[in-house]
Amino acid sequence: MARRARAVLAQLDDAHVEMQDLAHGAQGEVRIGAVTGPALELVLPAIRELRVTFPEIRISVQVDTSDKLAEGLSVRGLDFYIGRLHENIDSRLVEMQVIGPEPVALIVRRGHPLTRSAPPSLGDCLGYDWVMQPPGGMQRQTVEQYLLEHGLPLPGRILGTASLLLTLALISETNAIAPVARAVAQFYAGSQSLGGNIEILDIDSDMAVAPYSLIRRRDRDMSAAAERVFGLIGRKVALLEAACRNA
Repeated sequence: MARRARAVLAQLDDAHVEMQDLAHGAQGEVRIGAVTGPALELVLPAIRELRVTFPEIRISVQVDTSDKLAEGLSVRGLDFYIGRLHENIDSRLVEMQVIGPEPVALIVRRGHPLTRSAPPSLGDCLGYDWVMQPPGGMQRQTVEQYLLEHGLPLPGRILGTASLLLTLALISETNAIAPVARAVAQFYAGSQSLGGNIEILDIDSDMAVAPYSLIRRRDRDMSAAAERVFGLIGRKVALLEAACRNA
């Protein structure tokens, strides 16, 4: 009986510690949404830090377009997301911290013909296949509008896909060109990148998708763990803004 009693007391102690951790945000489940660029630029560094400081927090990340992320926030599938406020969500129900525009870069495979001579122009790129979001995607609309505003025609041959994996595979194996978020381009073109077969075209361009924000529901309390992660990403945003001001 004494042995069983000690086991029960130990379990109660463990339960008490676990309840305290939950109350203080040291453990629990957090569901984050992000468009691709911020997923690498903000969410990934936050996850690396949390694996060290609060390893008991369970994190799931949905990387998708802003309309899908807004839907996830509406149906309580996400605690918060980093993206753009979609028309399907009532703006009166959310709190937003505007972060900034999402710069776009053009990527190609290493050794692409456009990388072998002087820096190319956007016009030089139009003779190749392009891999872009399907029609209606915000990034695709941004790129097409930018080209038209600068007196350039749209690419003649476009493969539309929302899959980053397929985009990178096509770029690696062909002479196609793809517009992606600059944070994504820098991640895959870095010396320590996966595969290392991607290069950013040296084009003087200020293409950027409309500003994105850190968005949460105003009418819903988040768990302590979600509040902790939300605050951490908010601090990462402040550091990113400071770095941009000093650049």
